[in-house]
Amino acid sequence: LTPTTGQCSLWSGPKVKLMHAASPNSTPQGLLNAIPRNMVAYFSPVLKDCFPAAGVAHANRRGCDGEKIATIYGSLKPAFKIIFNWMMKSCEGQGLVWIERMNYTKYARVFEAAKILSVDLVCEDMLNRMNKMANTQIRVDDVRLIYNFFPKDSEPRQIVIRSIGDAVFERRLRGWAQYKEFKIQCRDYDYDIYEYVEKKRRAVAKEERKLRQLEKKGKGGPAGRMSLPQDWEAEATKDQETEDTVTIKRVTGVVSRKGKRGKPTYVSVTLDKFGVDNADYRPEY
Repeated sequence: LTPTTGQCSLWSGPKVKLMHAASPNSTPQGLLNAIPRNMVAYFSPVLKDCFPAAGVAHANRRGCDGEKIATIYGSLKPAFKIIFNWMMKSCEGQGLVWIERMNYTKYARVFEAAKILSVDLVCEDMLNRMNKMANTQIRVDDVRLIYNFFPKDSEPRQIVIRSIGDAVFERRLRGWAQYKEFKIQCRDYDYDIYEYVEKKRRAVAKEERKLRQLEKKGKGGPAGRMSLPQDWEAEATKDQETEDTVTIKRVTGVVSRKGKRGKPTYVSVTLDKFGVDNADYRPEY
């Protein structure tokens, strides 16, 4: 994150109250009793729509009155608190600050909350941190929590699949027994890792085949010969099959030499037997 100027002024102006509920069916609870409206509107496009400038209609969102109160639905309350604390500290005159280091699951929760608020800076920061952890190996405790609370198409779970899948594929998975135990307990995890590893194996095998073909081409082997595109060859073969029609016809002829001692018998048959004039095959000099 890089510092920006003019953020101290975001403390001025009216303050608003923010509420939180895990789902639309849950009872909202207090999140922040008073935070500058200009501040939350500056960092979050979602809250900017909830608290627009004077004369502008506010977004028609549940729990939002357009002036003093907005309700945020989804994720966890502590994750939102981390984001709003980051906003306030970033407006103390030192520029944008870093969010403290946490475990993978907390990064995933903060990422989830930042997506709800559309705070891109925090989203990118959390994604970078999760990917860095994935490059080594995500702990099995975090893997369990991610599979309990995040769907397959979510970024945190996809990163987990890549992290463990790469470790399995490259035969470097540490704590193998713990992951095997979770594999037995969670069918989705077992399927996800199997699917990822098999897909990677096929991709690697395909690349290896390409390399072997290039090596043969360089050595002048069969792959080095000029060849027609597959679709062109298919079209040419189809035309050839249409033109080269074979007709079976029974004819009689005169035996000109009988076969003896394993040698074949020769029969003389004139072209007129096939409806062809000898003149058509008269040699030209």
